[in-house]
Amino acid sequence: LRTAKRETLTQTSSMMFPVKDALMFSRWTSSFGGSQGASFFTAPNPAYGATFTYYLKEAPQTLKQKRQEAERRAEREKQSFHYPSIAEIRAETEETPPTVIFTVADPEGKIVRRMTAPATAGIQRATWDLRYTPPIIRNQPAGGPGGRGGEPADPDQGFGNRGPEGPLVMPGKYTVSMAVRVNGVTTPVAGQQSFSVTVEGREGMSATDLATLSDFQRKVSALQRSVSASTEVANEAKTRIGLLKRSAQEAPVDNAKLVGQAETLDNEIDSIINSLRGGREDSDIPPPAINARVSYVADRIRLSSVKPSPTQMQQYDLSRSEFEPVLAQLRRLVDLDLPAFEKELDAAGAPLVPGQLAEP
Repeated sequence: LRTAKRETLTQTSSMMFPVKDALMFSRWTSSFGGSQGASFFTAPNPAYGATFTYYLKEAPQTLKQKRQEAERRAEREKQSFHYPSIAEIRAETEETPPTVIFTVADPEGKIVRRMTAPATAGIQRATWDLRYTPPIIRNQPAGGPGGRGGEPADPDQGFGNRGPEGPLVMPGKYTVSMAVRVNGVTTPVAGQQSFSVTVEGREGMSATDLATLSDFQRKVSALQRSVSASTEVANEAKTRIGLLKRSAQEAPVDNAKLVGQAETLDNEIDSIINSLRGGREDSDIPPPAINARVSYVADRIRLSSVKPSPTQMQQYDLSRSEFEPVLAQLRRLVDLDLPAFEKELDAAGAPLVPGQLAEP
């Protein structure tokens, strides 16, 4: 905030302040003050991640706010005002509220995260939780989870319903740019800020070891992102196939073939899910699933201050070789087999499942 000048704040409509480097570390939550009595003082920690501080001279107005302001001005000046049409009222109702958009990019310029923040007048802050884009978007309850700017309401200890999260990024240099979106039009704010995501203990590493570690971290992170997204897609497909099985059973035709096809699809998605994340919890301990192997390597390499070990590189190679055929199988099931089966059900007059289209 020391970089803020009165002249700058009065002459510019929006700006973004320099960003401090973000320290990545393993977080832990404890209620150690719970037995100390009501007078024991505690305070929340700073938000975890990279904090972006930004300034808007004025909050952007919505279509409704502009209309109401024009009506109030006409009333003060004793003039007639335009009465809105149904189309104009509908446009006001359907308008997306103004918002600030932050775009975070890695050293190669590839976008790793886009996040939104309130378009409120004055100096505001939003925090990026150092994670990639979530692999899947789910419906959220009213009010939504977590806090502003993508920062969850609670550290990543599994508490609360924050929805899916992307994997943590790897340490390195990042840039963030800012834009303001009003009524569907996005206007970039001039300039961008650079910052580092750091981990303690890397100062003594040689340039060669550091380059090896950074390259390996990028590969592991890309694999973890793909495996995580595939697991989410497989889970969604499992749910949908369950609905299709019910639809096949209630089809008003000789449905033996349809029921058999549904069962085959269900067995195939079970096989895919078992490969990705393991079998049932009450079964014997199976060999490590793909997700477990990748997470094992990622959790240890992310905060590492030494080059990757032979075991870690072997686990990465093994995970990738196991994952590639499973990904191909999942793509074929989701992109080809399920749509084809839904068409057969529709032709048979079977009950529709949510999201399924039907021919008239």
